[in-house]
Amino acid sequence: NAWLRDTSIGEAGRSGTEFWAMTLGSPAVFYGVTVSIIPLLWTLIQVVVFRALLLSGRNFGSAALWTSIPFYLLTVLIVLTASGAQVILWRSLVGAGLISLIAVGWAVARQTETFPRWAKRLRWVWSGTLIGLSWLAAVAAVGLTVLGIALAVSWPEVIATTELFGFSSAGNFGLGAMQAMYLPMFMACAIAWVSGAGFSVVGGLVSSAHVVAPNETIFLPIVATIPTTAPGAWVPALLALGGVGLGVVFSVVTSRLSLVDAARRGAVALASFAAAMYVWMSASRGSLGENLLATLGPTPDAWLVTTGLVGCVALAGGVALHPETRRRAKEGFGSFREARSADEDEGVDSTGGDAIQASVDDTDVSDNEAYVDEVGKESNGRF
Repeated sequence: NAWLRDTSIGEAGRSGTEFWAMTLGSPAVFYGVTVSIIPLLWTLIQVVVFRALLLSGRNFGSAALWTSIPFYLLTVLIVLTASGAQVILWRSLVGAGLISLIAVGWAVARQTETFPRWAKRLRWVWSGTLIGLSWLAAVAAVGLTVLGIALAVSWPEVIATTELFGFSSAGNFGLGAMQAMYLPMFMACAIAWVSGAGFSVVGGLVSSAHVVAPNETIFLPIVATIPTTAPGAWVPALLALGGVGLGVVFSVVTSRLSLVDAARRGAVALASFAAAMYVWMSASRGSLGENLLATLGPTPDAWLVTTGLVGCVALAGGVALHPETRRRAKEGFGSFREARSADEDEGVDSTGGDAIQASVDDTDVSDNEAYVDEVGKESNGRF
């Protein structure tokens, strides 16, 4: 590797530390170029590794596991400070805190057999959170599928772009591994494209299911997978249709619960899904220097559009298809039909009564006229 051959151990160590700080959420400066896109796959790997290391403390209490968080933060602080890496320290510490919090919370939840009373009372919150995470997993599966299709369709262009770098087999493997570290970002861009919100490419141009962005500058092989056509509004409609499917599943899962319990679990699921989408989309947006590559990744409103098409549709569909909702709808429709039938019967009775009264009135008038005629005849005869 020519770069390693011309780089000292100190510079290589500092570059590695800066890359590690990027996985924690901090921008880093590489040879005067500021890079702020987070390699999220490596961030997720750190969560799994942290959780695996906590397996050695499975026989300890939860308090001992929680104490690992401040020691991890102290380690991050010492390493970043001692290396002289050009990073934003507080952002690295915030990211490290989130990674350790997720890993330790995961470990504590797995090894706790008896939860406290306050946690049992909030069981509906945990249930709703799990439902929201299942929605997130479904959306992630959609993004991975769309990305896979784009790779399959554009594979010849990807290979041709890779050959332009002139690397050896080892260099090509390293290039592919580097791009793989940004797999969650590429999945987020695929979801943003399907939702219609789109994602920013070279020069800040937006590519979506409605808009085609000119793809004249290919700086990485993965950029060759950007669609060159705009299918139209039916693509976001398919995503909304997926939300309907999640709503059907939600109604089945919560069918034994009351409508109120199902609705509040759904509200928690929607809130957790929206929060996760916001974090994911925001972490997938950044820059590779300035000028043409200053804005890359999903647009700022991509999380909101996806939440509406998937989360809101799923919640509305699940509540609408709940057995109690359907029963109330049937009862309401039945009451409406009964009321309408009663009104029609009253109308018939009223019409019949008026006809009878009119007949009686006509009879009275005829009798009166006949009586007058008879009186007239008698009078004529007498005078």
